[in-house]
Amino acid sequence: TDRPPEKGGTVYSLGMPPVYKGDAAAMLGVDRPGSSADNLMALFSMGVHKDLGSPVVGLAALGLEGYAGYRNREADGGGRALFMMPALHFTVGADYNVPDERFDLLLRLELPFKRGGILGRGTQVRIDYLPTRSNTISLGIDVPLWGRNIGATRPQHAAVKIEKPPLREIEVEEPTAGLEESIDNLRDGANWITRLTMPFNDQGGANPQEAYAQTVAELQAHIGESDSRFPNGRSYSEEIRVFHDELDRVFSIAAGGRTLAEGESSSLGRALSVQARRILLDEVIFPYNRLLGQRKKPDVLDQFVAVGHAEFARWVVAESGVPEAQYRETFFVFQSLVDIVEEIRAVQRERWSDSRFVWLPLQLGLRPEDHDTQAEFNDILERAVDKRITYGNGVWYVVNEEFQLEMARSVHRAEDYHVLWIHDFRGKNAEGEPDELAFHHVVGSYLSALTRRVREYDETGKLPLYFIFIDQHYFELNDARLWFRVLLDPMDYELNLPKGYEAWEERLAAAQDSLRRAVAESRALQIEASQYGDKWLKNRIKVHINVTNPADFSFNSFHVAGIFPVPDNMMRDHRKIAFYDITEDDPYKGLAMYTGMGIGEHYAGANWEDRAIMVQGPSALSVKDAARHLLEVQGFTPEEIPIPLRARPKPADYDARVDSVRRAVRRDWGVEPGRVMELHNETGYEQKPVNVAKAVFYSLMPRGSLLKIPDSLWQSYIYASLLAGSALRGCQVLIYAPSLASAPSNAAPTMARAHGLFSALVFFANEMEGPIEADGGLLKIGLYTPRSPVGDLRGRISQARELDTAWLRDVYPGNPAVNAVLDSLDYILEEVGYKDDYLVESDTTQRPKLHLKANFFITGEAWQALLPPAEWGPVMRKYVEYLARTTGPPEERPDIREMPESTRAVVLDLVRAVEGSLDAESAERAFAYLTVGSTNMDYRSMVMDGEVMVIVGG
Repeated sequence: TDRPPEKGGTVYSLGMPPVYKGDAAAMLGVDRPGSSADNLMALFSMGVHKDLGSPVVGLAALGLEGYAGYRNREADGGGRALFMMPALHFTVGADYNVPDERFDLLLRLELPFKRGGILGRGTQVRIDYLPTRSNTISLGIDVPLWGRNIGATRPQHAAVKIEKPPLREIEVEEPTAGLEESIDNLRDGANWITRLTMPFNDQGGANPQEAYAQTVAELQAHIGESDSRFPNGRSYSEEIRVFHDELDRVFSIAAGGRTLAEGESSSLGRALSVQARRILLDEVIFPYNRLLGQRKKPDVLDQFVAVGHAEFARWVVAESGVPEAQYRETFFVFQSLVDIVEEIRAVQRERWSDSRFVWLPLQLGLRPEDHDTQAEFNDILERAVDKRITYGNGVWYVVNEEFQLEMARSVHRAEDYHVLWIHDFRGKNAEGEPDELAFHHVVGSYLSALTRRVREYDETGKLPLYFIFIDQHYFELNDARLWFRVLLDPMDYELNLPKGYEAWEERLAAAQDSLRRAVAESRALQIEASQYGDKWLKNRIKVHINVTNPADFSFNSFHVAGIFPVPDNMMRDHRKIAFYDITEDDPYKGLAMYTGMGIGEHYAGANWEDRAIMVQGPSALSVKDAARHLLEVQGFTPEEIPIPLRARPKPADYDARVDSVRRAVRRDWGVEPGRVMELHNETGYEQKPVNVAKAVFYSLMPRGSLLKIPDSLWQSYIYASLLAGSALRGCQVLIYAPSLASAPSNAAPTMARAHGLFSALVFFANEMEGPIEADGGLLKIGLYTPRSPVGDLRGRISQARELDTAWLRDVYPGNPAVNAVLDSLDYILEEVGYKDDYLVESDTTQRPKLHLKANFFITGEAWQALLPPAEWGPVMRKYVEYLARTTGPPEERPDIREMPESTRAVVLDLVRAVEGSLDAESAERAFAYLTVGSTNMDYRSMVMDGEVMVIVGG
C-alpha cells in the first residue's frame, strides 16, 4: 500500500459496508442458578445478521447464531434466531438447545461501556438471559468479525477537556479611590454588551408575544436611558464606546495611583488598555470561542485565563513603563477584567443551557474602529478561526444545475486524481426508480473518462485515480449501492435494472465493453498486469469508494439528546465537494468546487435553487488536507492514505508563483484577486470553525453594513440572535427562508421549529423597530415564494420588479442604466436566441426549492459606491445574455471559467468607476464577503454534522 499504483502499489479504500454482518462471542455463565453447586458453563458463539432498513438507524435486524461449549461439565450447543435492535443494544430471540431438545426465550443486552468498544474494535459486553430456563445468565465479550476499521471511525472523546490550573487571586487591600467603582461600571457595560449582542434566546412557547414580552420590555426600558456616563442615551453603540472608555480610565487609575474624573484617562492607561484587550482576545476570548459547537469539560475559562494573566504581567514588567509600586493594582484590574468575562461565560451558559452554544462577544475586546477596514476584519477573522486567508486564487460562481455540468467536466479534466466528496449520490429517484442523472454521471462522467484515460495511457503514462467519499447514512438512504457496484468493478459487474430500463443496460454494457477493450489494447497496462497480477489491475481500473462513518453502535454519548445515550451514527458528513489534481507542486493545477448540491435528479431542473463556487489556487490546497484528515479519522494509517492525498513539501518558488498571479491581476484589474479561506466543521465531536466564522460575520460587520442571509433550514436561535444584535448595532439585516411549498425539508417538526424562530424574529423586529432605526439598522424577514422555475428569466425578473416598498427602495436605490436593460429584456433574449421551451416540460405544480446557503456581507461604503454607476447597464446586459445561454443544451453552455473579451471590458469599466469614486480612507472601509458551502442554519450543522464553507473576501 505504500507504493504508487504504477509501481505495483494497492490503493486502499473503505469500500461499501457489508450487507451481512458477523460477530463472535466468548461467554461464561451459570446454568439454572441455585439448581446445583456445579452448574457453570462456557460457550463460544458465532452469528450473522442483516439489518431491516438502514443500518445507520439500527431499529431492527434479523440474525442467526450458533453456539458450542461446555455446561455442567458436558458438551453443549445449539442455535438461535434473533430479532435485534442495535440502536437500543437489545436483542430478543429463540434459543434451541440441542442436548435439552427445547426452545427457550433469550433476552440479550450488549453495551460498549467505552467509545469504540470496551477492548477497542467495537467490542461490547454481552449479557444473555434465558428466563424460561430457570433464569440462566451468562456474561462475555462480543467481537464484530468483519468490517473495516470498526471502533476507529469516530473521536474517542465526546468533549474538549479544559485544564484547571491553580490560579492565584490577586488582592488589593486599599485600592485607589474610584478603582472599584470603575470596575463595577465595566461589569455593567460588559453585561449589557452581551445582552445586546445576543438580545434573545430560545424561550419556547407557541405565542412569541408571551415568550419574549419580558425580554423586549427590558431592552426597551434600557435603550434610551441617559445619565452622566450616557448623556446621549444608552444604545448598543454607546455601550461599546463607554465600556472601552471606562477600561482606559480604570487602567489609568491603577497605573497612576490616583482617581480620575469620568471619561478621563492617561496615555499610559490607554496603552495598558490596548494591550489588555489584545491579550484578552488572543488568549481568552478567541481560544474559548473556537470551541463554539463543542462540549467543554469543565466549562470554565481557567486554562485560557492563566495564559492571559502570565502574558499581561510579563508585558507590564518588561515593556509597559508602569511604576513597580503600581504593578499589583494594574494586575488586579486585568484580573477583574477576565473575572468579568468568566461571569459573562457563566451567564451565557445559563441562557443557552449548553456549553456548546456559548459565545463571548468580541466587542469586549474591540472598539468599532478596530474592525471597520478590510485589513482589520481579515486579521480578526484569521485570529478567530486560527487560519490564514490565502491570496491569488481564481474564483467562479456556479448557478443551479451548472454544478452537474461542471462536476462532469471536472472528472474528465482530472489527470492525476479526482475526488467526489458528496452527501448524496442517488441510486433511486423520488419515485423509487433508478436515478437518471446519477446514471449519466456513472456512464458519461466516470466510465467515459476512465476509458479515455486508459486509451491515452501508453502515450501519457498517466492514469488518474478516482475516489468517492460518502457518509453511510446518505449512502443507504438513497440506495447508492446500485451504481457503486458498477464503479467498484466497472469491467465485469453486470447490472440488472427494472423492466423498462433495457436501453440503460445496453448503454452501460457498451461503455463497459469499451473500457475492457481499451484495457486489453493498452500495452503498458498489460505489461504491468503481467508483473503485478490481475488483482492489481482490478484495483487500478475502478472508482475507489469510501463509505465513511459506517454504522458503529460502540460509539454513544449522552450529549446529543440529554439523558438518553445516542449513537454517533446520528452525526453525518454533510459536505459536498468535488476536486481534482490539487497539489503542493503547482498552486494553479487542479481545482476545487464547493456546493450544497448532490448527484441526482433531485438537484437539477427547474425546481432547485442552489449555488456552488469553484476555487483554483493556494486556498484549494486545504481541501486536500481535509480529505486526508477524513481518512485518518476513519482509521487509515499513514501508509494507507492514497499517495495523491498525502502532504508534500512545497517547491521553493511556490509563493513567487502566487505573487506573480497577484501582481498580474492587480495590474490588469486594479484589485486584489481571490482572498479565500476554506473551513470545515468536522463530523461529530471534532472542531467546528465554520460556526466561529459565521458568528464573527453575524456579530461584527461594521455599522452600516448589509447582511443577506438565505437558508433552507432556519433553526438556530444563536445565529438569529447574533443577527438581531447586529441590526441593533446599525446593520441592515435581510434574512430569507423558504415558504412551506419551497422548503426542501418540509417535515412538520422542521417547519414548526422554523415557524417558531421566525415568529420570534418578526416580533422582535416589530417591537424593537424604533431602537434599530435610531442606530441606522434594519431587520427584515423574507419568504422565498417564486412563481416561476429557477431558469425562467422573464418570470423571475418580472416578479422581482413587482416588489416595491419604501425600505426596499432605501436598500436598493434604483439605477436608470439597469432599469433600461430590464425594460429591454425581451429584445435582449430574442437577440441571443433564448429558448424557454424546456419550462413547458417542467413540473409547474411544484414550487422551486430554496437550498441556497450563500451569505453576502458588504459594508455601507462599498454598497453606496457600488450601486450608482451607469456602467452597471452594460454589465447587466452581459449578465442577462450569459444567464440566457446557461439554459441551453449542455454542449452549448458557456464555460464558467472563460470570460469573453467584450464582457471583460465592461466589467473592468465598472470596477474602475467604483474604485474611482472612493478616496483612500473610504476604499479601506469598502469591502465585502461571500460565503458558500453546505452548512444549514440549524443545530445539526453546528454541533453534529460535517460541513464545509468557503469565504471569499474583497
